[in-house]
Amino acid sequence: MPRKEKSESTRTTLNVLSSAIIALAVIFAIVYLYFSGLSPAISWPIAIIILFISGFMISNANRLPGFFGMYMLGTPRGVWIIEKLAKTKPRFWIFMADWGLATGFGLLSYLMFRKRISAKMAVFGALSAVFIMAFAVPFMAASFSFINIPQISSRLSTSATASPALDLFAYALYLVNFIGGFTLFIFYSIIYNAASISYGIAVYLLSLSTTVPNVSALSSQVPGVAPLIPGITIPIFAGILALAVILIVHEFSHGVLSKVSKLNIKSIGLVVFGIIPMGAYVEPDEKKLLKLKQHEQNRIFSAGIASNLLLSLIFTAILVLMLAYVLPNFVTSVITVSAVVNGSPAYNVITPGSIIYSWNGHAISNISSLTAAASQDKPYSTVNVVTNQGSYSLVAASNGKIGVDLLQESGPITGNIASQFIYFIYTFVALSAILNFLVGVVNLLPIPGFDGWRIFQTSIKDKRIVKMIAIIAVLAILINVLPWIWEA
Repeated sequence: MPRKEKSESTRTTLNVLSSAIIALAVIFAIVYLYFSGLSPAISWPIAIIILFISGFMISNANRLPGFFGMYMLGTPRGVWIIEKLAKTKPRFWIFMADWGLATGFGLLSYLMFRKRISAKMAVFGALSAVFIMAFAVPFMAASFSFINIPQISSRLSTSATASPALDLFAYALYLVNFIGGFTLFIFYSIIYNAASISYGIAVYLLSLSTTVPNVSALSSQVPGVAPLIPGITIPIFAGILALAVILIVHEFSHGVLSKVSKLNIKSIGLVVFGIIPMGAYVEPDEKKLLKLKQHEQNRIFSAGIASNLLLSLIFTAILVLMLAYVLPNFVTSVITVSAVVNGSPAYNVITPGSIIYSWNGHAISNISSLTAAASQDKPYSTVNVVTNQGSYSLVAASNGKIGVDLLQESGPITGNIASQFIYFIYTFVALSAILNFLVGVVNLLPIPGFDGWRIFQTSIKDKRIVKMIAIIAVLAILINVLPWIWEA
C-alpha cells in the first residue's frame, strides 16, 4: 500500500476510534444526567449542549456534512434494494402514495391536488382516517404502559365508559378527520392544546394579584409534545428496534416512489444529532425531482407517511390478536387506575394506583375484558367495582362514566424464557403501532424538514399562505412545550 493511502487509512481509523470514544463518553454523560436527580429544566439543556458539541466534533473529524450538531451518515450501498422494490408492482406503490395523500388530507385532497386524486380515492382516504381514529387508535392505549412520561400517559389513558354512544366532541373530531384528514386533525390538535395552555397561563397570571394564586390552572395543562428516547422514556431494545423499522420503512418508501418516477438515488443514510439518530433519508436527484409533475412529487413526499400509517394498522391488528390470544398464556396483566377525574362519581372514592379486579361482577384481566364488562352500563346506573383497596358501588354520570382513567400494566411470567420473549415481541408491537401512527401524522405538518412542508409547497401557489401556516404550526408546538417548564 502506498504511503499516502496508508496514511489516509490510519487517519480514518483514528477518526472512527475517536468518534467511538466520544460516543461512549456522551452515553455515560446522558445516563449520569438521567439518574442525577436534576430537574428536566436543568438536565435537558445540558444534554442538548453535550449532543451539540459531540455532533460537531464527530462531523468535523470525519468530514461529514452537517450543521448545529447534526450530521448525515450516507452510503450508496442498499440502493439496489429500493430499485428492486420499485420494479415489483409499481401500481401498488402508486396506490399507496395516493392513499397517503387522501388519508392525510381527507375530502380536501380531491380539491387540493387538482383532481389528481379521484373522488373515490378521496372518500376512501377520508373514511380510512375516521376508521383509524375510531377503531385502531383506542387499542394503541396499550402502548402507554411502555412510555415513561407520567405527565402525558396518565392523562391520555383509556377512560372506562359505559355508554356506547359517542359524545359530540368525538363526532366533531371524526368530522374534522373526514373533511381534512390527519393534516387538519393534527393541526387542530396542536392549536387546541396550545390555546388551552395559553388560557391556563393567563388565568394563573391574573390570579397572582389575589391572595391564593390559581396554581391548578398550570398544573392541569398537558404537554403537547414529548421526547421518546430509548432507555429513558421508552424501553431501550424494543424502542430502538421499533424506531429503526419506522425510519427504514419511511425512507425506503420515499426511495421506491422516486424510482417509480425514474429518479436516480444517490445515497441512503441516517441524520444524527450528537449520537442520537433523528431520522433516516433517501437522497434522490433533487434537480430532476423538482422537474417532475406536481402529482409525482406529492406521491414521493406522501409515500413515507402512507407506509407509516399502513404499518400502524398492521401492528395494531397484531396487537389486538396478541392481547386476545397470546398474552393471557405468557404474560400477567393488571388494570390500574392512573388518575381520577375531579368531581366525578369516583372522585375521593377510588384512589389512583388501585388495581381493578372486578367490574359489575366480571373478572378483569385486560382492557378488552374491562370494555366488555362496562358495555352494559347506562347513564346513572349503578357500577360495582372491586379493587385491591376495597369494593365500591358508584352511580355513573350522565355520560356513562365514573371518571377513572385506566392503564393496562403487563409483565412476563417470572422465570419463563418463552414469556420473556413474547413480552419483548409484545412491547415491540405496541410501540410500533403507536410510533408509526405518530410519525406518519406529525410528518403531515407544514414545517420545514417535514413531508407536509414539501406537499404544501408544491400544492399551494401562494407561498405566503404556506409560510403563514408553518409559522402558526411552529408557534403552537412551542406553546405545547411550555408545560414541561412547570412540570419540572
